[in-house]
Order: sequence, then structure tokens, then C-alpha cells
Amino acid sequence: MRAWRFERAGDPLVLRDVPAPRPEADEVLIGIKAAGLGHTDVGILPDPQWSERTGPFPSTPGHELAGRLVAVHE
Repeated sequence: MRAWRFERAGDPLVLRDVPAPRPEADEVLIGIKAAGLGHTDVGILPDPQWSERTGPFPSTPGHELAGRLVAVHE
């Protein structure tokens, strides 16, 4: 899957091909069709103090998601 990734404070977001996650116990996997990147998501990019609290890195930011259920842990 393709995802915008936050790799390190001060670096811009980068578009990467990453493996699709697999649901763990008591989890489901949602295939995201749309996601918002807001001021909070991109506002923390240059601030190492925030990035220390939001790790581990790399991470995929975003909120206000819309998608469909694609897998349930078995």
C-alpha cells in the first residue's frame, strides 16, 4: 500500500510503498479510502518535542478516516 510517512522531525512527509498491516488479536483492518491531514498532523513535523511524544517512527499520520472493513483477526 502507499502511505505518506512521517520519518523524522524536520523532514517533509514522504510517499512510500509499505506492507499492508495485519490485524492482531481483538483488531480489525480498515481499508482506508479517504483520510484528512490537518494542521495538527503537519504542524508537528518540524518540532522535535512533539515528535518525541508521537513516535515511534516512521509513522503514517492522518485522521478523519473513511473506509471499509477488509479483515478481522482470526
